[in-house]
Amino acid sequence: MVRKLLFGLMTFSAFIVSAQDFTFEVDGSDVSGTTIDVDVDETDFTGNYTGTIHLVINNGASSDKMIIFVRHNVEQSELSSHEICDNQSCMQANPVTADHVLYSPNGKQVTAGGTFFWDIHARFTTTEIGHSHEHYTAYEVGNESNKVELDVIYTVLTSNVDELEKSLVVSKPYPNPANESVSFNYNLRSNGYITIHDVTGKQIGNVELVQGMEKATFNTSNINAGIYFYNIYIDGVKTSTDKFIVRH
Repeated sequence: MVRKLLFGLMTFSAFIVSAQDFTFEVDGSDVSGTTIDVDVDETDFTGNYTGTIHLVINNGASSDKMIIFVRHNVEQSELSSHEICDNQSCMQANPVTADHVLYSPNGKQVTAGGTFFWDIHARFTTTEIGHSHEHYTAYEVGNESNKVELDVIYTVLTSNVDELEKSLVVSKPYPNPANESVSFNYNLRSNGYITIHDVTGKQIGNVELVQGMEKATFNTSNINAGIYFYNIYIDGVKTSTDKFIVRH
């Protein structure tokens, strides 16, 4: 399974962590207090689109610590249904506001200077546009101010190779991030269109694609900054899903 962690899209969260003995690490990088964007673009053995993060918790204290690890589902697209899995079990990410203690409600002991690992999975049971925002917190038992936090945004990106070959090519959106507008270059044998969606899955616009080699542009000056998703349709058939970012 291909997994892409787009660390270039990391943004630091607004909270301030004090008395922090712990750090989160992904692929050798300290990701504590950041937001990671994960593209989910291939299926696993279940046939579902799955994104995985191998998350390491480091205990930088000079003594052993009992740590509780909590997942909170911040936001979820109506078009996505998925599970979050730790090393022991999987659970549905609904209801959106529910907190789920991963591993053990009594905490996990991590030795002084030691580490512990979780494999966090987002399994989407849809091939449509999908999005989920998860917030993870690890804190010391009896001292919840001694904590580390991380946000992860999972996005399903699907692609129908046969249809893409039929349509020839539609470029990635540019500039990305966009400010006033975002454009697509394309070379098509048939007519098509692009639908634009916000993070809830609501369609906020569309762009017509006419046969031939052209450029299509969508005005982003009047929409809020954030992550947007798009579907490409050729001859009425969806060929791919991807996303772009708007920053003002």
